[in-house]
Amino acid sequence: MILGLVAEPPDSDDVLRALRLGWALAEVRGRLRVPNWGAAPKRQPPKSLPLADERSWSEQTIETEKIADRLAGELNVESSENPKKQSALEMYSEKLRAAPADELGRAWANVSEFLWTWDAEIQDTLATRSFAVASGYQLGRGLSEVYWALDTKITDPNNMCSARFLLGPGRLRAFERLLPRLSAYFTSTTLAVVQASLTAWGQVANDGLFEAKPVEVRDALHEQLRVWHDLLLVGQAPEARVRSEDLVSRARRIRPVLRAFVPEALLGLASLTLAVLAALLFAIGTWNHAIAPVLSVFSVFGVTSVGALAKAKNSANSLFVQLRVVLDIDLVKEAVTLPPAQFYLDSEPKRLGRATARERALEELRDPKRDPTNGNRDVSAQRETLS
Repeated sequence: MILGLVAEPPDSDDVLRALRLGWALAEVRGRLRVPNWGAAPKRQPPKSLPLADERSWSEQTIETEKIADRLAGELNVESSENPKKQSALEMYSEKLRAAPADELGRAWANVSEFLWTWDAEIQDTLATRSFAVASGYQLGRGLSEVYWALDTKITDPNNMCSARFLLGPGRLRAFERLLPRLSAYFTSTTLAVVQASLTAWGQVANDGLFEAKPVEVRDALHEQLRVWHDLLLVGQAPEARVRSEDLVSRARRIRPVLRAFVPEALLGLASLTLAVLAALLFAIGTWNHAIAPVLSVFSVFGVTSVGALAKAKNSANSLFVQLRVVLDIDLVKEAVTLPPAQFYLDSEPKRLGRATARERALEELRDPKRDPTNGNRDVSAQRETLS
């Protein structure tokens, strides 16, 4: 079930499963591509029970593999290579983990080939069933790959492991197509803010921040991945990420928003003025017979004093509603999009200038203990499974 919808489509469960499967498959590939089996957080006392992000890299990888296998089974898209007693994914990953150093390259090549073949099978099978489910799988895998397929040492925009490809124009256009396809399954605000944050991160890649500060930007991207995960896979309302201090800052935003609404504001003011004048004419007409012919013309078109005042009220209310929606969506976009991408949202680069926006983004990354989530903990090297 996808949360936040009043009436859910009948295949919403399968769309969410496909989204999670695509996400998990990309994460498994990323974890196996850079095996970090020895990385384990310190545990005191021994055999204590860890939370998800306190588990070792190997444990988190195995967990993600099991998630992928379970979801594939629920969607009936298991690999055609699956043996009877063990999944093919489990078999290949175990061989990779057991491979000696001189055989690691060959073992990874086998895993990569298997995952490539299985992904093709999944896409082909889902495409014959439901367009929405197939789109959910591609969206989940594409978003997860933004982090898990990333190699910050690669700068070639045609290489599928580079930030300039994973967040480049081609992938961003794909996300722009995939997100609206799932409009029946997620709220419009969720889809809008995810798209806005992706576009902002595309600017981060385009401005070379992954090359300038690879470790810091990669850490920030992982925190952003958590946000996308919670919005799409968990069903978190994007408005829940807005902090109380952000609401206070809304007053400082009213001027630029009003500038954007100048045409609408002028038109609304003109309509309001005309409606008030019409109401005054009707009021005067009750004792001034000279303007009776004018009022009779208004009456022919259904204009009355009550209607004129209602029109004035509706025009003002409509304008205020539009202003509030714009202010609210801007707050949510900023709450969902983490630094350094936050400086590239919508009008920020235009207001600051592209060079200044880049400098502000880099400045945000200079504190080594900076927490992109605006919380109180240091960013850890450990990567929690998010499937």
